[in-house]
Amino acid sequence: MMRQRVIALFTMSALLAGALSTAAAAEDPPGAAPRPTVVVDNTDAALTPDGAWSRSSSLPGYYGANYSHARPGPDDPIARWQPLLPGAGDYAIAIWLPHGNDQRSPAVTYRVHHAGQVTTFEVDQQQAGGYWQRGPNSLPFDGSGDEYVELVVNDAAASGSSQTYVIADAVRFSDPADPPQPPGVPTGLTVTQEYGFATVAWDPVETANEYQIERTPMDGDQPAGPGAVVGRWLPDRHVGADGEPVGVTTFADSGFVLGERYRWRVRAVTDGVAGEWSEPVDGATEAMTAPPELRTGFELSNASSWTSHEDELAVLESIAAASDRVRLETIGETYEGRPIHLAVVGDGGADKPSVLISCTVHGAERSGREACLILLRDLAFSDDPWVTAVLSRTTVLINPTANPDGQAVGRRTNAADQDLNRDNLPLRHPESFALAEVIRDHRPDLVVDAHEAPAGADTAPMWPRSLTVDEPLWRLSQDDMTLGAHFTAGHAAGWSLLPYDGWGYDNWENWLHNVAGLKNAMGQLLETPSGSSVTRPEAPTNSPPNLRRRVYTQLWSFRTLLDYHHENLDAIRAAITAAETAQEANDGPVYLDGAYEPPFHPPRNERNTVSLDPPPCGYRLTDEQLAVRESGTLIGERAGEAWTSHTVGERLAAHGVEVEEIGGGFAQVLLGQRMRAVIPFLLDPELDTAVRPVGTPNLGMVDAVRLDDRRATVVVGDADTGVPNQVDQAGCSINDLIADEQVWPSQGAFVRHVDDVLGDLVDDGTIDDRQAAGITRAAARSGVGR
Repeated sequence: MMRQRVIALFTMSALLAGALSTAAAAEDPPGAAPRPTVVVDNTDAALTPDGAWSRSSSLPGYYGANYSHARPGPDDPIARWQPLLPGAGDYAIAIWLPHGNDQRSPAVTYRVHHAGQVTTFEVDQQQAGGYWQRGPNSLPFDGSGDEYVELVVNDAAASGSSQTYVIADAVRFSDPADPPQPPGVPTGLTVTQEYGFATVAWDPVETANEYQIERTPMDGDQPAGPGAVVGRWLPDRHVGADGEPVGVTTFADSGFVLGERYRWRVRAVTDGVAGEWSEPVDGATEAMTAPPELRTGFELSNASSWTSHEDELAVLESIAAASDRVRLETIGETYEGRPIHLAVVGDGGADKPSVLISCTVHGAERSGREACLILLRDLAFSDDPWVTAVLSRTTVLINPTANPDGQAVGRRTNAADQDLNRDNLPLRHPESFALAEVIRDHRPDLVVDAHEAPAGADTAPMWPRSLTVDEPLWRLSQDDMTLGAHFTAGHAAGWSLLPYDGWGYDNWENWLHNVAGLKNAMGQLLETPSGSSVTRPEAPTNSPPNLRRRVYTQLWSFRTLLDYHHENLDAIRAAITAAETAQEANDGPVYLDGAYEPPFHPPRNERNTVSLDPPPCGYRLTDEQLAVRESGTLIGERAGEAWTSHTVGERLAAHGVEVEEIGGGFAQVLLGQRMRAVIPFLLDPELDTAVRPVGTPNLGMVDAVRLDDRRATVVVGDADTGVPNQVDQAGCSINDLIADEQVWPSQGAFVRHVDDVLGDLVDDGTIDDRQAAGITRAAARSGVGR
């Protein structure tokens, strides 16, 4: 008999076994109390062998703390859920799984060993999860303690993907229940058209744990083809700041052809049983109005392909030539000679607030780039009140392709094989260097960085989390902008949002949105899934509906974040000003690792292991260190050729870090400046911490000398002056400022340096003339520079 692919269908042999069984399960007397429910989670199940199974919380909708997964292989992984039942009787079996995807098995067989029998049923693990999926409804158990549900991974059907996984989450043993009744019919259906998507909303139906959204193409008021379920609303689609579902019944339908007319209906589903369809709503979707010469390759191909590099250049130049709102700048050039562009939209005044949107730093993640180009065109030409309002207060900076060489060939890295989102601190490569100069020169209030992930919510945002980011600025980014405004807007529009938790221990401080926070700006990482999703069954990976959803999700987020900036500008500028003031005061500890605690479950965090409290005065380095360049070998078109970075001095300048020459071939970088939070990640000699092991690349430029001398008196060389080692308001002691640890070219040069330091200290009242004279005498006797 052919097995059917349904969420939870048990075979005819299982039905017969259950119906004809005469096993020794005691019959319940009339009026007996319901049997207690027993749940065995994956954390209590027997998963063998140990090394074959891994725990994860990446997929939403899991039961308890996590779920387990394994792949078929020679280890023959097996999961066994053995309940501690209170006694003999009939039990219903149900399975809990997280949401699936096309990397999961479409046919997983569960074997129920009960009362000397074996009953099998099958589950499609690619489908939706987050609720109890019913298996056999009434199986006899003898309560012997030797009964269990078993899953043999190697028996699972391959998914068609090169990565077939089998999930083990929870199994429930409960009192047999009557078959679920169909839920009621949804009412209050509305469909609101937006650019690239339609918000479908309806009134909730009691008992429903899923809704299905149907879309039918229309010719006038008649169907032009069959309808299809294009969306599945699941209970965890919309969550609040605490990660708990908020129950909003909206769905952002995307993937259709813009300008076409459609009909929408919704039906409720309870435990896999569907109710009747709602009354329909017809509507025409928003059409594309741009002339062909201003359309992207993505738009001209009707979403069957991405825009080529050449087409991108043509669109950018056409927009800039036709709009007096846009200035197109070439801010750098890649190793393969491609221009790195910045479109400045608005008057670009030096004191005008700005927002930077950067896209496709990973060359194969192209949806953000397409959304950047569409947004640029809208801002350049539209007379929509929203555009007028945004540009009245804000200059919008758009970097459509942060990695042109990688994008041209669909490669994550640049032509030096560098992940550029791990280069925003050391700035070894031209793409990162150019973007840092943009941030230095324009000082944007908000930096948005668009990415793609294999799977997840429609949008997974993240904010700066380094502990050295000023706390009020971090809270504004997390609580107000992201979990407040962005999530709330997603609930209304129908997009699902979950915080991005895919970061790992790979120097994530380098990620652009986090570097924005280190530079006293708000930052937002955006991840949209590139793969298929159980919530959008008619949009397989890389199909036109899939590409449209990816692009228009990003475009919606860009507009939402521009809205937030426009509406909260005063609060944002106040938080930035306070952060800059705190950094210039060198106030508070310096954290070399660790992140603020995340507000989602389970918490995935990097603990702090190294903090400098009190903070150092700064760092000292030699002119030779300032001249250091890094180098390597290219791949791609120029494979085998060498690349060479800018010098350390040039890279510090690109960040806007203030460097002071002190003579004798030395320079110092004091922490009492706006870029304070960035500096330790560039110069500290102890960046290899317990959570950032030795050998992890892409953090730090050179190992400078940390200035943190808190000895009680001023000591020059080996000479103790007896003068109190005063510490100024920026955290610098007199010993910090006197560079006696360095090898000076002459004693005269060293003494002149000491006199310069003492002159400033006398002027600001830190020491008096008598104390300064004593320190000068000690410098002359010290032997430093001889």
